[in-house]
Amino acid sequence: MLVEMHKEIGIFSLSVDKLAQRIRMVLDGGICLLALNAEGEAIGTIGLLGETAWYSDDHILSDTWIFVRKGKRSLRAFDMLVGAAHSIARDGGLPFVICLYSLKSHDRKARLFERYAKRIMTGYVFREAGGDFLAMEG
Repeated sequence: MLVEMHKEIGIFSLSVDKLAQRIRMVLDGGICLLALNAEGEAIGTIGLLGETAWYSDDHILSDTWIFVRKGKRSLRAFDMLVGAAHSIARDGGLPFVICLYSLKSHDRKARLFERYAKRIMTGYVFREAGGDFLAMEG
């Protein structure tokens, strides 16, 4: 599924070894959630790691990836994945941060982040060079 995601990102080449290392890092020390359809098919995933922002000692729960398969996106899998991740962060007393790095359909994806942030009053979107970020607290 993450190879499918890479095709949509439009940035950098794919290193299968680095992809496998990152997946292993999440499975060993983080949380990986799957969204399944009624038939039990995995249609979406989010990988989560507890970390600190590069400029702070404050701890956060951050996504390493979030992806919902094309053709399955109307099933609200994104909402389920983000909602579950936000609950995990909230239960742990951590802010939850989602990062959007993508050249393909970036504006559409950023609007999805903004709509999501408006639905949960503690969310906000901020922009930095290279990506948009959705941060949620409380």
